Amino acid sequence: MQKLQKNVYIKEQNMSVISDEFILLNTKFTSRDEAFKGAALKLYNAGRITDINKFIEGIYEREKLFSTYMENGIAIPHCKIKEVKEATVVIIRNSKPLVWQNEEIANIMIILAIPAENPDNIHLRILANIAQALLNKDFVDVIKNTNNAEAIIDKFRVINSVSNN
Repeated sequence: MQKLQKNVYIKEQNMSVISDEFILLNTKFTSRDEAFKGAALKLYNAGRITDINKFIEGIYEREKLFSTYMENGIAIPHCKIKEVKEATVVIIRNSKPLVWQNEEIANIMIILAIPAENPDNIHLRILANIAQALLNKDFVDVIKNTNNAEAIIDKFRVINSVSNN
């Protein structure tokens, strides 16, 4: 029996942005640099980006503007560059917190890879949907505690279907 891949779509573009393929739970990264490289490699191997180094540079350029650390051990690093072929969200839950900036620590990273050509500012919709989900205690609990990527996708879908109605 073939496993069905679960996805979260942005309805207007029929675009899959979150799938279980890009949810990495209980990783053992030792630094945020290593986590960014892990996400970049996953995106590259899936054909979502064309250049690992440019993607990582794009994240750091964005971090220079201001930290993407939110609170509660969660950060939302992102970049919008031409080397991204398809908007994708990578969710990493590291087994140990990683130093972010200004001594903040994060063990959950929701990494957004956004193409430079970005119809209808889709990145703003993705960010808004993620921000909406992070306001929901149940979603945060699931992302922090589950070992099931599909549970994260299901909870994200439920929260955003309620908030978009």
